[in-house]
Amino acid sequence: MSRSVKTIGISFGAGLLGVLLSFSSFSLDLEEHFGLKLLFFLRGARQPPSEVLIVALDRDSAEALNLSGKTQQWPRTLHAQLVRTLSRQGAAAIIFDLLFDEAHDADADMAFGAAVAEAATVVLCASIRQEKVPITDSSGEYLADLNIETLVPPIAPLALSALSLAPFPLPKVPVQLSQFWTFKAGAGNAPTLPVVAFFIYASSHYGSFYHLFNTVHSNRDPAILPQWNEIAVQHAVEETLIAFREIFQREPLIAQGMLKLLDSAEKPIRGPIEQRMLGGLIRMFQGKNSRYLDFYGPAGTIHTLTYHKALKSQNRPDSVKGNATETSTGFEGKVVFVGLSENMRPQHQDGYHTVFSQKNGIDLSGVEIAATAFANLLENRLLTPLEWPMHLLVVFSFGSLLGLICFSLSMGIATLSVIGASALYLASAMIFFTTQALWIPVFIPLFILTPAALFGTVVCRYCIAAKEREGIRKAFGYFLPDPVIDQLAKNIKDIKSASKVVYGICLYTDAQQYAALSETMDPNELSQFMNRYYEKLFLPVKKNGGIISDVVGDSMMAIWAKSTPDASLRAAACHAALGIVQAVNAFNRENEGIELHTRIGMHAGHILIGNIGAVDHYEYRPVGDIVNTASRMESLNKHLDTQILVSDQVLQLVDGFMTRRLGEFLLFGKSNTVVIHELLGSAKDSNMEQDQFCSCFEKGLRAYRTKHWDEAIEAFDRALSTYRADGPSIFYKKRCEALKQNPPDEKWDGTVVMGQK
Repeated sequence: MSRSVKTIGISFGAGLLGVLLSFSSFSLDLEEHFGLKLLFFLRGARQPPSEVLIVALDRDSAEALNLSGKTQQWPRTLHAQLVRTLSRQGAAAIIFDLLFDEAHDADADMAFGAAVAEAATVVLCASIRQEKVPITDSSGEYLADLNIETLVPPIAPLALSALSLAPFPLPKVPVQLSQFWTFKAGAGNAPTLPVVAFFIYASSHYGSFYHLFNTVHSNRDPAILPQWNEIAVQHAVEETLIAFREIFQREPLIAQGMLKLLDSAEKPIRGPIEQRMLGGLIRMFQGKNSRYLDFYGPAGTIHTLTYHKALKSQNRPDSVKGNATETSTGFEGKVVFVGLSENMRPQHQDGYHTVFSQKNGIDLSGVEIAATAFANLLENRLLTPLEWPMHLLVVFSFGSLLGLICFSLSMGIATLSVIGASALYLASAMIFFTTQALWIPVFIPLFILTPAALFGTVVCRYCIAAKEREGIRKAFGYFLPDPVIDQLAKNIKDIKSASKVVYGICLYTDAQQYAALSETMDPNELSQFMNRYYEKLFLPVKKNGGIISDVVGDSMMAIWAKSTPDASLRAAACHAALGIVQAVNAFNRENEGIELHTRIGMHAGHILIGNIGAVDHYEYRPVGDIVNTASRMESLNKHLDTQILVSDQVLQLVDGFMTRRLGEFLLFGKSNTVVIHELLGSAKDSNMEQDQFCSCFEKGLRAYRTKHWDEAIEAFDRALSTYRADGPSIFYKKRCEALKQNPPDEKWDGTVVMGQK
């Protein structure tokens, strides 16, 4: 199986793992309780809309009014006074998140009811009673229990006076609260407190909404009244909401049509406020019954006024807690939620653990949850998770990307890339979360797939490396001399003792045009072709006593080593280099139409050669600066258009070869300079023309080092008149022309600094 197929397979498998985990209810719970919490934590608190205000029944108010800590026992005449105060100051709606299902003093109840009726904008909370009704078959045998939810309204004087009644059920279990109900299906699709509050607040835009609705939905429903005044007079808020909700559920395309029409040409006619209100109403009816809350922050973030201060307020509320409340100008135009404060819960019955509970150690009260839900509807900004198909696509794509990165890159680069990809993913999720209240899954991608990808990569690479090491050991048996193999076998229990510092010559080759050749051949054909090519290269090395140390792609490294410097060893390496050139020329003639131009670099010095490695993996190879230098010298051929470059160290005390000195070079990535020579051939094969050519070049090089640019250019031109395509002459001529225009400083010594391989 090819590496690319394996890479695709692993990438697909990683993505599929994310998809399978997404179907797990346990993983989805973790996504909600930890992933969502992370997004809120990174985002922090945000500014709530100024139109919503909470009046809190708190401990300070109980003490200031000399009342019991049990708020159910507070005189309802105080609530009547609060309603009149809020109504007189222009509150748009007054929402009580308190239950009034038990009668108190009859006069107080009547006074409270009169104040509610007079205000005509009050919504009271209804409770939900759950009953289990046993179901039996015709024979009377028990089958199951049927759960029935029934709305329990406030006492009659209040229920008849309120503009609307609505429940606000929330789950009371020891888990993180993230959602609320917009409509309670089990209770006859009853709209909840935030929905009713928003519907009343948007009443001034009801005519536009009704017109938009009837433009898309031609069948008039008698349960839906055309004018808000009729709805208010008949106290038909709940019935109207239920009628709209059922129509939107039966015909989902209505919402799409209304939204499309809302964004059409009529859009400029409406102001931005009406545009937002209509969009919020449509999405409220369109969405699911259970919606996610986009929390504003910890307890107290929403503008909050103490109950006793609200009673005394005449023009503007003081003692307001919460963010950015300093600009509040009173109750006018605001929706006021009245309910228990977070510090007024002696039995802890109205506190809910949320993503911000650990921020200040205080849970959010029920009235704050209701106000948050209303504010989300008002802003048309309910937190929306990705649709299920898109959720799976995002998780699959990210998992596939991680698999691709981990398997196709080296471990270090893969680790950094995975960290970078995860950071980018989290940043993107935060941008969508902050700007659009769009919840992109983060727990499964970042806390399950990312560690799994890294761990799987380590395991996979270990298995691959173990298999490759086994193949390498077997391959070295074909190329290493028998004494070396025997030495490794004898020292296998103490393999480090086989390594020693010796004097060696490193020969490094590289084939030009290999990349283009590999694109034109299929892998099998290319493999057979390169085997024949290396067979030609190996013979001169073996013949001259060298060892093939490494073969990678189109490159080969050979070494000659002895315990002390030996001129005959260096001469043997030079003969091998010339033999390689002759062998490659013969190979190119045998393969008509295909030509591999082989470049060679050679350097000599002390190296450590032997078994290099650790733990359970060792390789017999040279280690030292001469290996890197030989590779850089091979690459230098590309710039000088030469074929065999050798260092000054290789030619010491070596006779019988025709060479020319090319100057002193600081190779790319090196800190020490090297004197470079070109190995042209055997001395016995030289002729007068070559001698004159080398003499001209040497004169040019001397003039170059002494900064006589014109003299150097003239000498190189004479050399080029003999060999028009001589690379070193062209190279130095261009340098002289450049340095003539921009002379070097006084410290310049003629060294050529290579800025690239």
